[in-house]
This record gives sequence, C-alpha cells and structure tokens, in this order.
Amino acid sequence: LVELHVFYVPAEVWNFKLNTVPVALTSKFVSAGFIRVSPHITLRVLREKLGEYLGGVTVTDKFRFLKCIGKKLAVVKAKQETELELKSFVPPYALYPELYLLPGVEHFEDVYSLPSLTQQKHHIIEEANRFGHGSRLSRLSQQKPEKSKPFLESIKSRRQVENLEVPSPVEWGKTESVPVSQTNNKQDKNKRIPEKEFGEKGKLNQLADENKQNNLTCPKEYVSPPSPPFLALALNPAQVPVIQAAKNKMVEQLQQTKKDRRHMEKTREELTKKAKGLLEQNKLRRYHVREEWKKRYFETKKATVSLEDTLNKLQQDLELYHQKLLLQLEARDSPKRPNNTATSKNYTIIRIATVQHELDQLRRKLDDTKMRLLIEIKMRKQAASDLRALRAELTQKKIHSASFLQSRKSGI
Repeated sequence: LVELHVFYVPAEVWNFKLNTVPVALTSKFVSAGFIRVSPHITLRVLREKLGEYLGGVTVTDKFRFLKCIGKKLAVVKAKQETELELKSFVPPYALYPELYLLPGVEHFEDVYSLPSLTQQKHHIIEEANRFGHGSRLSRLSQQKPEKSKPFLESIKSRRQVENLEVPSPVEWGKTESVPVSQTNNKQDKNKRIPEKEFGEKGKLNQLADENKQNNLTCPKEYVSPPSPPFLALALNPAQVPVIQAAKNKMVEQLQQTKKDRRHMEKTREELTKKAKGLLEQNKLRRYHVREEWKKRYFETKKATVSLEDTLNKLQQDLELYHQKLLLQLEARDSPKRPNNTATSKNYTIIRIATVQHELDQLRRKLDDTKMRLLIEIKMRKQAASDLRALRAELTQKKIHSASFLQSRKSGI
C-alpha cells in the first residue's frame, strides 16, 4: 500500500483561462487528509471509493483529478482516469506522494474552440455560474453598458460635428468629378449628412457590441500600450568607414578570443587527462608497493615463528648449561677454601660468567625492542599513508557528489 496526501485546489487559485495552476501555489491548497491504497488501482476506481478511503467523508462526484506535468498542474480527462494508476502519483514517478482535486467541476472544454463570440460568452457565463462567479460577471455586463452610454454619445456628437464642419477627401473627389450646379451640390451634401450620421451610428453600435462582448469574455484582460518609436541616430558619412573598421577589428578580436578559448579548453582537457593518468599510476604503484611489502612481511613473519621457537630452545639450553657450570665451579671450590670465598679464583670466574650472561640477556631484549619498534614505525607510516589516500579519495567523492547534486538541481 502507498500513502497519498489529498489536497483540494481552491477556485480563486485556479486559472480558468489557461485551465491550469502553477505548482508554486501548492502552499495555498487545502488538505483533505491522507489515504492508504493499492498503487495499482485506477483513478476511476478511486473516484467511487474516495470517501471510504478518507474515513467515511462524503465526497461529491463533481471534481476533477489534477496531475503535475512540469511546473503546472493539468486536468486529467475522463478517458485518462481509466488508464492512470495511483503509482504514477508517488515517487519515483512523481516528486511528492500527493493527489490534487479540483472540486465543483465535472468536465472542461476548450473555451476557444466555439465558433462564434456569442457562444463564447454563453460558455464562459455557464462556467462562471458553476464556480459561483456568475453574479459577478452579470453585474459586470450590466454595469459596463451603463458606463459606456455617455461616452458613446459624446463620441457620436463629436463625430457628427466633425463631419458637418470638415468634408473628407473622398467627398472632395466626388464633388470635383461630377459636374453639377451649386444647388444640386447643396442638396447632395444635405443628403450625405444624414447618411453619414446613419453610418456613424451603425459603426458606433457595432463598436459598442464588440466592447460588451470583450468585457464579458475577458473582464480582466490588460491591453499593453504601444511600444515607443525607435530613435534615429544621425551619422556623419565621414565616420562610417571608421565605425566599420572598428567593428571589423572587434569581430577579429572576438574570433581570436574564441580560438584562444578553444585552444585553452583543449589544453585543459589534455592536462586533466594527464593528471588523471598520473594519479592512477601513482595509486597503482603505491598499491603494488603496499602489496609487496605485505607479502614480504607475512613471509618474514612465518619464518620468524620457527626461528623464535629455535631461539627459545637455545636460550633454555644455554640457561641450563650456565646453571650447571656455576654448580660445578662452586662444588670444586667449596672444599678447598670454605671460609674465604670472596677472594677465590673460581668465584671471580663465576661473577664474570654471571655478568656476561646478564649482558647477553639485555642485548637480546634490546634487539627485540628495536625490532618491535621498527615494525611499529613502519606500520604507523603505512597507516598514515593509507589514511591520507582515503581522505583524498573521500574529498574527491564529496566534490563529485556535490557537483552531481548541483547539476541535478539546475536540470530540475
């Protein structure tokens, strides 16, 4: 089973014109709880049992599922609900295990696919009534003509005055091309004036209807002002060759800079390859030296075990021989001079042998200590070198992982 966090998308966040909502606005969504379902059931099955999964909450059927595509949430069509499974809403198929619902909607159609402007107006009014915005649009449609009536009347009167005072060039052409008397010209002018007024009234009525329709279809549309004209710079003809030469020089410098950059990049790649090769060679050489030293160490250690056993046996034999020698010397000298043992010759020999034996033991201990100390120094040096190699490798892996994560973030 997978766990999905269910969110309701508020109506004020949804873009009815584009039929989508950005992912950046997910902080404004309303949480409906979470559900635990099988990842292999479809959205159509989930639609029928969503209330049970949410803990017995009554959920209306008038909602649409949304799916995160890129940086926006898109509406899932009815046919797609029978094909999409819930595993496509959890990682790794999705960034977060979340399910988005748009309540109060049964289906969406393309607003711009209708054939006429009146059908567009009716369709948008119906969609607004579904989401509770119908009263606002009807108030806009009622207020806009009332506000535009005095404005249209002022434009109409202004146009009539202009048409009465100044004749158009077309009228001048017509009056000059037709040879009639002055009274006939006055009658034609008097006839043209009401015709113009009728034509202007028709145009104004048509403009008013178009404004009404535009206000109904796009109440919040913003028309950007025209861009300012480009300023024409006055150039001296004598400066044109100088400017052209400077331009050519800059183009040549740019091309030369590009060539130098390519050459430097190529050199950098070659140096990087060489450095990597040297690092690999150094690592391989150190590995071989370490392995050879380990091999020699273990072979020497194996041979040392048998030598130490032989040495211990010889030391025991030497100790026994020394004890026997001392006993023999003491037994030979004791019946001759029992009271003056300090000045006897045998006593001197015994003391010399004893001191020599102690010196030999001290030398052996010193040699053992030296050997152990050398082994310990070598082992510490080897451990320090291995530690430095491991730290360098760890630093390289950290840098590689950081660059990989940064590239993934930039790609996302």
